[in-house]
Amino acid sequence: MSVNVLCHTAARAAERRWRELILRSLHAQQIVFEELIQAIEQAIARRGRLEQQMVALLPNWSLHSVVTALQVLAASPSLPRSFSPPRSATSVALPTPGS
Repeated sequence: MSVNVLCHTAARAAERRWRELILRSLHAQQIVFEELIQAIEQAIARRGRLEQQMVALLPNWSLHSVVTALQVLAASPSLPRSFSPPRSATSVALPTPGS
């Protein structure tokens, strides 16, 4: 056999091994990806069930009127969308004696 044929055969074998490695890793990544999608779908379904339970329990809750009032306030377009808390007393510069 010539050197050219040996190099070509070795290159083809190396390429085949590389392709098999890529396909195996792609298959593993596909499995992980499908598991991740399934976990997200389960979390979304769980959130929906919890939300339905909260809505069902809300009318009998002692703070129902407070929640309703907050929902009305949150939907009001006249309120500012950002809230900056008042400055605390410790952040106010007090005059020093003798100034």
